[in-house]
Amino acid sequence: MNLQAVFNRNHAIIEAASCNSNSLLTGKLGLVLYYFTLYQAFEDEVYADRCIELLQEVMDTEEDDPAGLTGVNFANGTAGLGFILALLNKYGLTEIDLAAEFHDMDKGLAETAMHFIINEDRNDYLHGAFGILHYFTMRGDEPIIKSYLSALVEAVCQKVVKEEHGTWFRSFFSDPAEKARIDTGLAHGNTGMLLILLEVLKAVPGEKLKQLTRDGISYLLQYQAPTPVEHSFFPMFINTADKTDRLFSSRMAWCYGDTGILLLLYKAAFQLGEPAWKEKADQLAIQLLARKMEESTMISDSHFCHGSAGLAEIFQCLYRLTNNSMFQDAARFHVSQTVTYLEKELANGYYNGKETDLLNGLPGINLSLLRFICGKELAWSHTLLL
Repeated sequence: MNLQAVFNRNHAIIEAASCNSNSLLTGKLGLVLYYFTLYQAFEDEVYADRCIELLQEVMDTEEDDPAGLTGVNFANGTAGLGFILALLNKYGLTEIDLAAEFHDMDKGLAETAMHFIINEDRNDYLHGAFGILHYFTMRGDEPIIKSYLSALVEAVCQKVVKEEHGTWFRSFFSDPAEKARIDTGLAHGNTGMLLILLEVLKAVPGEKLKQLTRDGISYLLQYQAPTPVEHSFFPMFINTADKTDRLFSSRMAWCYGDTGILLLLYKAAFQLGEPAWKEKADQLAIQLLARKMEESTMISDSHFCHGSAGLAEIFQCLYRLTNNSMFQDAARFHVSQTVTYLEKELANGYYNGKETDLLNGLPGINLSLLRFICGKELAWSHTLLL
């Protein structure tokens, strides 16, 4: 089955499914992102109309029943709504005056993020302060947003954990046990936070933030194993009480693993002018590109979060960053794997009830396939730090 046929089959399932949540990762805001990207890819007004229709449903629901979104976080709350509106504004699909219409919401988000950072160590990208920072970077040219970003960066600098070989961020968001470990991942840990700080640097450049970012990357690099452990060079978690106690996993995925750290190294090397990091990334890439089989990737399904579609998108992002054709070849391989997994998964009902879930369902898969179908640069993956 060719990619367009796979996409069309998935799309028909998505369109037929019901969606009762407004959230970005599991609900209608994720579908707004989905249809916006289809419009970017195919330039068909039908997709633009569906995007705006779904957005209006979310806005109407929030006006009538603010419980439609859960809290302020990026995954399920108002930070996700703000990000999607800023994205649509940027590409001309909406013309909402966010500075005026969302003044109070932005102020509340900044205050909540400050509370999360100072009082709760709730720095998580998807569920905490750094998701709010990610939203604000979309509007980083606005003076009031710059002031929020500057204040929040100062708070981050005060609360970061400083050690001899660098710094790290706590990533608590639900379980107190999370405070006893250093999470190195992209979805909930230090890799994702550092990727966001690189974006913040573009809005509010400064030596203090630049050094904080450098120190955070240096801290991660000190834990690179000399030889792979469980096929990976970097631990997934590090015990804060005993730094020799580290949990490794073979997983190569969007959410955690060596691939996210590789992405961070390349982005930071180019943005901060650190050729040694690019050299280290090039060496790491050789090892990662050799990992294809399930025993060394732990990839056995197609979805985006920790499946083959997310891995294909990361490798495509790495290709855009480096122009190294081996990353494009790897992306094509994992797209092929995605199609193979999908055949079995759709036959056994794997995605029943998750048809509209961005990370764990069909929309994320289709968005990953789109780059290979239309051959265009698409803005959607910035939502997921790519």
